[in-house]
Amino acid sequence: MTRILIVEDDGDIRGMLARGLESEGFSVGVAGRVEDALTAARDQAPEAVVLDITLPDGSGHDVCRSLREGGYPGAILFLSARDEVRDRAEGLAIGADDYIVKPFDFDELLARLQTHLLRRREADTPRTIVTAGRLTLDLTVRQ
Repeated sequence: MTRILIVEDDGDIRGMLARGLESEGFSVGVAGRVEDALTAARDQAPEAVVLDITLPDGSGHDVCRSLREGGYPGAILFLSARDEVRDRAEGLAIGADDYIVKPFDFDELLARLQTHLLRRREADTPRTIVTAGRLTLDLTVRQ
């Protein structure tokens, strides 16, 4: 089961996202503060983090930076009311995979999340067929 961590200070949004993602078959963890987010990311090892920028004890940017500096390989999607181009560009520049502006449509968030998860899984899957010119090697059956 794919694990998702939601880091959002608004309890209503956090609850709606958790219920929606759980109904789609995800295992969901939640956090509303920077320290809780970092602890949950370390302890739960989620495959993706949906991250608000404005948190009561700091910034989602700090969470994103800490995760990436610590080698976190999963997808990070910012979910923020900050809608200026410079806000989106900054979020992507510090390591986020995507940036969704509030208000948002749950189906769009779900589609983007699934796309990023699929891309990461494909990147982690070793290639079993290698081609060089007219030569093709199938590593699975060794032919």
